[in-house]
Amino acid sequence: MNRELFSNGRRTNHGEAGFGLVHHEFGYGGEQMDDTELTPFELATVAQFSDLLGDPSLWTEPSATLASDIAAAISRDRIELTATHSAAHSSARWRPASVALAAALATAAACLLAIVGIRQLTRVEPDSIAQVQATALHPEVSGSVAIRAVRSGIEVRLAVPGLPRREGMQFYQGWLKSCDGTLLVPFGSFHDLDEAEGWAGVSVIDFPILTVSREAASGPKDPLQGSSGEVVATAQVGPPCADG
Repeated sequence: MNRELFSNGRRTNHGEAGFGLVHHEFGYGGEQMDDTELTPFELATVAQFSDLLGDPSLWTEPSATLASDIAAAISRDRIELTATHSAAHSSARWRPASVALAAALATAAACLLAIVGIRQLTRVEPDSIAQVQATALHPEVSGSVAIRAVRSGIEVRLAVPGLPRREGMQFYQGWLKSCDGTLLVPFGSFHDLDEAEGWAGVSVIDFPILTVSREAASGPKDPLQGSSGEVVATAQVGPPCADG
């Protein structure tokens, strides 16, 4: 087995991302382990997880069975490790190296499972996508907005590149508006709208019009807490409003 695997954060033959956490954490007493300190079983276990976690394609598009594959491997290796050391217990104590190996592999697997879960959440398709229209303030911009209903309300994802970035006390505010224009619900404030994500606890059926305005920070009872009226983008995200 290549000693480069335990290079404490350097590139390995099994890929940087997949096994970096293992060889960074793996060790005992602050010293990195040499492969001569590992038993043949431990070397095989490391190689197995290294191949699985170091696959470059894993970090761009995890397979549907990845989570179950890792869980099964952890369970199988735990049983084999227990059996191996139980048989040798009468002649040798549990080695600190084995404890470190098991802990490192479990940590890496847990982190990878969390990443897989996050990727699966971000792959959820929106319920609808609408075209965003510019206003006279910035007629050159265009983009889209994706709407997805969730248990707490709706998720709003804007992709409207080209607007000047606003910093400090200046920002863009997203609103959902009723058809008659008398009710406004905010869904988030942003520096820009290149990739902006917001949330609102209402339905697009009741608030079908989306607007984004230029705003500035103000006090809690200041009338400026409402919309400034300086709208830079609009979209129809719910059912069309009835005429009149």
